[in-house]
Amino acid sequence: MAISSQTMQTLNQAFKVQYADQMLKLIPEMAVLNKHVPFVKSDGKHGSVYIQPVILTLDHGMTAHGQNDNNLSLQSPVGAAIRQASITANSYSARSWVSQTVLERCGGSEQSFVEGTSYFVESLTRSFSHMLEGIDWYGQDGLASAVYESDDITLRVAASNAAPFLFLGGEGMPIDIYDSTGVTLVATTEISKVLIGSNDAGTTSNSGITLTIKSGAALSDGTTYKIFRKGFKGNEHAGLKQILTASNIFGIDSTSYGLWKANIDSAAGAFTYEKLSLAVSRGIGRGLTGPLSGWARSVTLRQAIPSFVSIADGASNAFKARNFPNAQDVSKLQHGVKSINFICDSVEVNLEASEFIKGSDVFCLDMNDVMYVGSAPAHFVGRPGATSGTEEFLWFRPDEIVAEMRLFADRSPFCGALNRHLIFTNITPTS
Repeated sequence: MAISSQTMQTLNQAFKVQYADQMLKLIPEMAVLNKHVPFVKSDGKHGSVYIQPVILTLDHGMTAHGQNDNNLSLQSPVGAAIRQASITANSYSARSWVSQTVLERCGGSEQSFVEGTSYFVESLTRSFSHMLEGIDWYGQDGLASAVYESDDITLRVAASNAAPFLFLGGEGMPIDIYDSTGVTLVATTEISKVLIGSNDAGTTSNSGITLTIKSGAALSDGTTYKIFRKGFKGNEHAGLKQILTASNIFGIDSTSYGLWKANIDSAAGAFTYEKLSLAVSRGIGRGLTGPLSGWARSVTLRQAIPSFVSIADGASNAFKARNFPNAQDVSKLQHGVKSINFICDSVEVNLEASEFIKGSDVFCLDMNDVMYVGSAPAHFVGRPGATSGTEEFLWFRPDEIVAEMRLFADRSPFCGALNRHLIFTNITPTS
């Protein structure tokens, strides 16, 4: 027998107090964009489409008259090129079930409700924000490119293309496998095992990823494929990698306007301070002012601090003995960094590690220019078409002894001044 209407009202109220009004507190710290990028409702900007006018050139209707007014004719006006960048947000949803037994047992008080439902709510929220964060970085680019090996039905992702958090907890994830161009769907299957930190031989001596899949019948041995979440290709928004590197984004063609493109460094090799400084220096000439917030995979970021690497990884035990004036000083040895702050030609760059970033990429973003636009940030929703407050957040399925909860979001990242961002795309990560 279903829970009574009065009990459902109590449960929904407890849900709202404990979870629905505190959505941001439930988003994991690793989802840095989800937590720190502001959301702008598109209904304040022409309904479902966010439109942002951007100035792409300067005015050039200037006239030099000379010391004695030798030239009395005015030059023809050449107005600045102002175009409208437009974006329609993409929507996403997630669902999970809680058994009636759990709800019956936690319906007595808010405390028992929290104890009974916290794992379900936090798991769904973490999974949803985790999915959105991955798309915010690599939407329309795919989760990875990988080489298929028929001997053990695996897809091997090289370190340069591997972002561990895109596959973290990925066992059971349904995926679509496309050809190397990402155009033709070759197979649909499911990931059965994820090995993070592997090389082409499948051992744990490298920083790649090995994915064991349930079926590889349609795949060819030694062939490179591109992996997407099942049903996501063509339905997900452009991630920051696509936004910063595409030749045409938000309806404006960068081949016609030089400022409508990020500062892209595609030189191969290690990620060093010298390379960062040179790229920032070039970007300053295109309007980059900073400060910049940078993210890279840890195996890439550590290349920028060779002194730290030599201490942490030195085979000869590079930690040196040191005399401290009292015992308290030696109770704990701290070494390492949480972030690196560089000043490059007057531009401040703060670098942090994120395992959502692929090994060959480094993003340096002007966060004042990054926002989410759409109709709704991630939030809990009730049963579609419900007319009763008893189903504001939880509702019972008609054919199962379970209650369903759902998350929904309609938002996409947007940048309106691409020349203020910097991206490295061809870094060789540490093995």
